[in-house]
Amino acid sequence: MASKSQTRSGLSSFPCGTRLLLNLSSPQLVFSSTRLPLFAAMVWRIETAAQSDSSAIYQLMKCLAEELGHTVTVPLSDFTTAGWPTEPTAAAPSFTVYITRGDDNSILGYCLTCLTYGWRGPVLRMEDLYITKEFRDRGVGTAFMRHLAKICETRGIPKLEWIADKTETDAVDFYRKRGGSCAAQWVVMQITGTEKLKALAETSLGPGIKLTKSD
Repeated sequence: MASKSQTRSGLSSFPCGTRLLLNLSSPQLVFSSTRLPLFAAMVWRIETAAQSDSSAIYQLMKCLAEELGHTVTVPLSDFTTAGWPTEPTAAAPSFTVYITRGDDNSILGYCLTCLTYGWRGPVLRMEDLYITKEFRDRGVGTAFMRHLAKICETRGIPKLEWIADKTETDAVDFYRKRGGSCAAQWVVMQITGTEKLKALAETSLGPGIKLTKSD
């Protein structure tokens, strides 16, 4: 999954578009908000999700997909058993989900990340960022971004990366205001679907070229 979600006020990111990089600042852990008159002052916390949270997160994932006009194709059973390391480390580069939990213990949103590696060193990649509709525009998205930046800062990860739809100007503006920049020289490419992947896996290497071993 690429980073994706509903665009209002930039609380989310998207499946295709420009690559965004964050120059790290000095984030703090969170958080209270009194912005919306419809709600009393609320306090929330960001924590690392546990495998026991997978069902609730999966429902939010479905909401995200539906808002984008898509359907979640991974079964809940697969998501529940997919890895769930306590922290994203080189020894367990699966994925880590962070959640915002309200003072009533409800989950307000989630952020799914994975650790990858490139020629500049480790990269923390934000795959999904989703906030429930009733808690958008209340600083939850900013709180997630600050939390990820703090993780990068404390672990020596030089880059935080995600993908946003360049046509969603509100989202791009949101990220820019928090230090994000568009890596316009890069084109996001992907191969999606079992048939296309199978075709690539069976592609000939050329006349007379054979692999003696392929793991």
